[in-house]
Amino acid sequence: MLEKFREELEKFEHFFMAADLPWQSESVCQYGYRILPSHSEPTAVRGKKNGLTLMALTHGNELGGIAVLNDVLNWLKEDSSRLKYPMQIILGNPWASLENKRFKERDLNRSFDRPSAETHEERRANELEPLLAETAWLLDIHQTIEPAERPFMIFPYTEGGVHFARQVAPRLPIVTHWGDSFSAEGKCSDEYVNSAGGVGITIELGQNGIQPYQVAVGVQACLNAMDAVSLYHKNKSVEPRLEEAEIFTWGQVVPWPENDSVLDEGWYNFKEVKKGEKLGGSNSDPIIAELDGAVLFPKYLRKSTTRKPTEICRIMKKVQASELGQ
Repeated sequence: MLEKFREELEKFEHFFMAADLPWQSESVCQYGYRILPSHSEPTAVRGKKNGLTLMALTHGNELGGIAVLNDVLNWLKEDSSRLKYPMQIILGNPWASLENKRFKERDLNRSFDRPSAETHEERRANELEPLLAETAWLLDIHQTIEPAERPFMIFPYTEGGVHFARQVAPRLPIVTHWGDSFSAEGKCSDEYVNSAGGVGITIELGQNGIQPYQVAVGVQACLNAMDAVSLYHKNKSVEPRLEEAEIFTWGQVVPWPENDSVLDEGWYNFKEVKKGEKLGGSNSDPIIAELDGAVLFPKYLRKSTTRKPTEICRIMKKVQASELGQ
């Protein structure tokens, strides 16, 4: 898999060196580029320098995202008419990818808007923050650690985020939350964009790796995102389509136990669970589901795990669009 990733990274790096690209481009950071239509002056989109940012490898071991971005760039090369405004293409943490790690020192997706710059990821977040602050819409491409029953959208709740997600992938379930941040460790990329006045959302394609179905889902989501931002940029009315697919939030967050209790094997993203059902634990200290719902982000101590996670899983509950933010 690492060899395949190196091939994709080489494609990405060489792509912007080509002399026949049908657009203008500039490097905005290492592994990050700004592109805009040829022979046109840059124009602000909703007061931001960039209409859309497509980002991948925020977690280094989620390799499918770079294959998605390379395919999107090939689409744009063949049909540059889709490019109507300035946009950014960014790889978040390819240095961790080259080590086959989720991150080098700390989670990049918990490192935005932190005062410290002691770790590699905090320094990278500091570098990316001005670029994310100047984007009107963000689509961050992720994958899960354990298998997922289906791809899904996930992001902190905003009305604009829900509308954008429905334009990007109307058939995929939305997982959203409001109130507290996703993590007390620091802001995620989408949360940071929201705090800067933009709209940030994330797509989870499925278990990490480079798989044709996941890449196809990701490419279509990116192309839909480009088309949606074109409509927003023209101030055209966009139908929100709120109820097209299921909407979830979480009702239980299970912190990592202080003892040796762990999840039972076999849990995966969106696997149904019943209230009172045993999730894992030891004989003397079981971990029990507090509600009917579905499992989200189950975690096991695998060989690739660099440290104990802060939580063992979440339990989601289904909500209606009218309940969002309540």
